[in-house]
Amino acid sequence: MSDTRKTLTDRQLYRRLLTYVIPYRSTFLIAVFGMVLQAAMEPAKAYLLKPMMDQLFVDKDPLMIVIVPLLIVLVFVVSGIAAFIGDSAVYWIANRVVMDLRSRMFSRMLRFPSAIYDRQTGSSLISKFTFDVTQLKAASSGAVTVLIKDTVMILGLIGLMFYTEWQLTCIALVGTPFVILVVQLIRNRLRRMSGKVQETMAYINQILSESIEGQKIVKLFGGQQQEQDRFDKIINANRRYEMKFVYASAASGPIVQLVSATALAIIVYVAANQALQQQLSTGSFVSFIAAMVLLMD
Repeated sequence: MSDTRKTLTDRQLYRRLLTYVIPYRSTFLIAVFGMVLQAAMEPAKAYLLKPMMDQLFVDKDPLMIVIVPLLIVLVFVVSGIAAFIGDSAVYWIANRVVMDLRSRMFSRMLRFPSAIYDRQTGSSLISKFTFDVTQLKAASSGAVTVLIKDTVMILGLIGLMFYTEWQLTCIALVGTPFVILVVQLIRNRLRRMSGKVQETMAYINQILSESIEGQKIVKLFGGQQQEQDRFDKIINANRRYEMKFVYASAASGPIVQLVSATALAIIVYVAANQALQQQLSTGSFVSFIAAMVLLMD
């Protein structure tokens, strides 16, 4: 089972996973609608800063003083409702898929030949039902969010940035290849460490199961210290892989922020020069920066 998993690419894994979503396609469409609508509201939030700055604080338009606050409330209400619909539907599907997977796994396990039980311990099989499938739920729901909501949000924010000031947008996108490279390296590292965490968790379950079932034998032969050493060794290995996972995950944020901050500094310099030459309004600059900050996340 583990060998098959290692030979599959991410795309093949998620394509296989999507076959379990097909029975719930109506709910999936509701989730897509909620996520797309929520994603569309993010560029709208950034865009509203333009009329708020230019027409409220610069031109002091009395009509916009009423309209802009109402639009702000409307956008946030729609975004909140859409987020509730999208998140609820995604996690409902994820829980149903996990339930179906566990049911099929159990049905298949009941029909395993004895040779498989000889090669794998009971604790490693139990770990697949508990730890592995739980991770799958988190990965599947996160993948759907990234593929749909984040993609629409990114396209919307980049479109707003090009609409507001295309030259500044080109500067902002210069750092994109570096960000993609960092994310790719971190992703590979996280996947390797996640596999190690799963393996050590299976060993922990195995040692616990053997110690509980064979507690009389351990006491009879005075093997308490040996079992303690064996258990301490594996939980320390699990801790190390967990920390490597955390380190890799935590490192991605500062690196991406450094690249983004460098681009932001250049943009502020260029935008300030454009403002001095009356080529860029205050509202357009604030709207552009807001879209860029949202894009960083």
